[in-house]
Amino acid sequence: MAVRLALLAAVSFVGVPIAQGQAERPLRQKPKVLAPDEYAVELVRTALPGLSFDLVQLGDRKVPSHVYMIPHGRRGAGVSRPVSAAGNDPQPGAAGVRGPFNPRRPVAPIMEGGEKPVAVPVAQAATKAKMEFAIRALPLRIGVISCSFPLNRQVEEFRRKLRLRTQREVLAEKVRGDKGEVWAAFGFRGLLVERAEFDPMKPAHRGRSARDWKPGEKDWEPLPLEDSYKWILLNVLRRVEEDPREYQPVIRAGLVMKMPVQLNPRAKYPDVTSRLKTIRTALTNHDRRQNKDAVLEHCLIRFLDMSDDDRYALEPGKTYRYRFKIRMANPNYSPTPAARKDTYPDLAKDKELVSDWNYVDKDLSVPADTFYYAVDVDPNNRMLRPSINETVFQFHRWVEQFRQKAKVDEMTPTGEWVIAKRVIIRRGEYLRTVTNDSEVPLKALTQHNFVVLPKVALPFGDETEWVDRQAVYPVLVDFEADEVLLLNPDGRVEARSRAADELDPVRVKRCDEYNLRIKNIKEKPAGVRPG
Repeated sequence: MAVRLALLAAVSFVGVPIAQGQAERPLRQKPKVLAPDEYAVELVRTALPGLSFDLVQLGDRKVPSHVYMIPHGRRGAGVSRPVSAAGNDPQPGAAGVRGPFNPRRPVAPIMEGGEKPVAVPVAQAATKAKMEFAIRALPLRIGVISCSFPLNRQVEEFRRKLRLRTQREVLAEKVRGDKGEVWAAFGFRGLLVERAEFDPMKPAHRGRSARDWKPGEKDWEPLPLEDSYKWILLNVLRRVEEDPREYQPVIRAGLVMKMPVQLNPRAKYPDVTSRLKTIRTALTNHDRRQNKDAVLEHCLIRFLDMSDDDRYALEPGKTYRYRFKIRMANPNYSPTPAARKDTYPDLAKDKELVSDWNYVDKDLSVPADTFYYAVDVDPNNRMLRPSINETVFQFHRWVEQFRQKAKVDEMTPTGEWVIAKRVIIRRGEYLRTVTNDSEVPLKALTQHNFVVLPKVALPFGDETEWVDRQAVYPVLVDFEADEVLLLNPDGRVEARSRAADELDPVRVKRCDEYNLRIKNIKEKPAGVRPG
């Protein structure tokens, strides 16, 4: 008896509640959803293989009514799968709020030549055996936000709060719902994501830097990640790019949004996961273990900020900050909370546990789509030789969309990098130009293949700096044989080394990829479709 009383006193001292009628058995507690340990963010500019729809307004939302199709090519095989007007279910990890998500009108301009697109009711698309979907470029800026989550510590948190003996018991436990359905007591349900936006053009942000910016509670807005992701999956026919095989152990928890397939089959997404040290360590330890069923120290969380709705699309010149809550199944849930005697009734009411806000400690900055370099790749060019007051630059621009003809307002989407190899700038002039000889890779709606449009008039310039509603650009102040002097819009004087720009690895890589892309498209045999 003395031992029993001493045990009860010790339990009372540490604050463990005792169930009535079960004095020797402590009640199950509410587990806390833990926070990620490490973050990595990356901006990706790309083009996806987009379908073309006619949209109808349904309440506060737009939904597809017709999809555009063309006769399939000689090597084509027709429609590969049906399209649902309601979209596709999101991959695990897609979350957020539903709202009035309204994509841009996704019908690309019709080019001369090629096939004639036909609008087919969405419900009948699967029956068109002699037709294929008319594919257009769907250009997107994608924010990739990756996190390392302490999975092993989370399982241990459940084990302690649920008064279980082993982690295996945590993973084996089931919860029964009000309609007889059963699910795992330990499981992730998704994320609730909010985003704050730093816009240097807003009066409240002028003269400030994103580094010193502290968003207020009113600055945070929910992101409709679920709607955006479903729309993207609908466009790419649910095709996604699988993560490398070695990452499979850390993505099984179900909090990873998969990357959509890209229009350019040779394009590769950056490996953001490899930047997370704790993920690399978890994978190394997993490989060394003989028991492959043991719970990993960390798992991967990844969500994608991408949208075809202008209100949510990422914009050049802006900086974005993220916070999110993690949703998990409530292991104490019961459809009849009062009948459950191993925990408090209040802890059995909710189906989900929700974490506190987790603030991503790295911002996503979206730079201008135009980059310039003090490089002359062909100094012996006699047809385009600078005068004594002029020097040569090279411009790179990610072209989201462009006008095929100067007097036509309709924009053609492309989502490709284009390079103006030699641009002559005079002292005192802005670093901007409109070239008339740019070669633009394009997947046209009416074509089965990529084409290269020659001699396109494209503007090149950093459009992210504005003064009195007008874009302003860096000015070429002076130059010498090995250096150029620039005056930036913010008043800073910048010295650019020609040698450094010439050897810049990003510039060199982009040039090589652009030249190879143009070459491959021109040499591609007829009848081969992208993707």
